[in-house]
Amino acid sequence: MSHEKRYFDQWNGTNTLFAIYLGANDISVLNTNKTVNNQQYVNNNKAINENLRYIINIMFKKIENMYEVGGRNFMILNVFPIDLAPVNDNGKYNYLKEEVLYFNSLLSEKSKTLFNKYSDINVIVYNTHEEYKYILGNSTKFNFKFINKLCKFNKKSKRRNCNKYFWYDPTHITKKGNTILAEDINELLKSINK
Repeated sequence: MSHEKRYFDQWNGTNTLFAIYLGANDISVLNTNKTVNNQQYVNNNKAINENLRYIINIMFKKIENMYEVGGRNFMILNVFPIDLAPVNDNGKYNYLKEEVLYFNSLLSEKSKTLFNKYSDINVIVYNTHEEYKYILGNSTKFNFKFINKLCKFNKKSKRRNCNKYFWYDPTHITKKGNTILAEDINELLKSINK
């Protein structure tokens, strides 16, 4: 949204990186056959893996559309381990582990195919899945006290103090968690450009 203000539109294939991060909601919704907010989910009688392949194909078709209009640099972030998120604190969603791994393997395959298709393209797959696992396994290094708990709302201060928490809510990480990811991505990009 720009409120009729001009925005910068001088991007080109060499000065712009397109980052794509999706799939977690698709995976969790595909495992349901219910109505949420008056929307029917997954009532197409297809296997989950078939639906995941369909989603990946759409995603990469859109990336190729961006390539056709000049995009050349793409960073694709794979899906985090949903089964390790607080949404799964009672083990109800353990089955998501396999779907996430399958989705991420498809994403990796399609990324390699896309990279090999064009000689002037950069495709970086950022392993969000492994980075989350690394942070969760090294919580003291990152000064997280509550690695498997949600950041709580403090009724007295009417705020959340999430500095010691990795998870903001059942499936999203805190600002501190996102900062750690951003710093890691920045280091990766700097290492590629050396």
